[in-house]
Amino acid sequence: VALRSFFAGVAPSCTGVDDAAAIYDKHVGRFVIAASCGGFGRTLVAVSSTPSAGGTWFLFGLITDAADTKLACKSPPEQALSDFPQLGYNRDGLFVTYYSYCPSDPSTSGAVLVALPKFKAYQGSPSMYAAVYSAAEVAAAAGAPGGAGAVRQLQPVMPQAAEDVHEGVAYFVADVSRRAGFEKCFELV
Repeated sequence: VALRSFFAGVAPSCTGVDDAAAIYDKHVGRFVIAASCGGFGRTLVAVSSTPSAGGTWFLFGLITDAADTKLACKSPPEQALSDFPQLGYNRDGLFVTYYSYCPSDPSTSGAVLVALPKFKAYQGSPSMYAAVYSAAEVAAAAGAPGGAGAVRQLQPVMPQAAEDVHEGVAYFVADVSRRAGFEKCFELV
């Protein structure tokens, strides 16, 4: 199935559906797919309703336009676009990371982490709270100078065994800008 057709229910206005990432949560038995919605500040997420990829799927169109964050496009005012989504999980959360950028102002860009409650996403809940952390918040929490520009990417680390899946703890590999003067690796907990 083409990505555009697969996500048609939550992506009718996308100029393209690209950069797909897929994982299998073997601890709960669910497939998860994320993709970018071209031309709009939206990230698409799909969760299988059963352990079978051939069954039905719950589809979500996450608004990822950076409004009300430190990555919001200011000059000119426009939607930030999301690119290169990645997926991860722990016992209670489903994590979507992506690169946010303003088409007219590339200096306003950085990584974003969206934390979804896994039990609601895996049940297809039509409404749920999602915690959003921009690169600016991640850099500040890690003590990285340079603000949002310091953290360019957050790659979720995939749990390998049941003992790797803890409640309240998730690990990410961060691509940190050397220009920011911060070369130390860090973990987010």
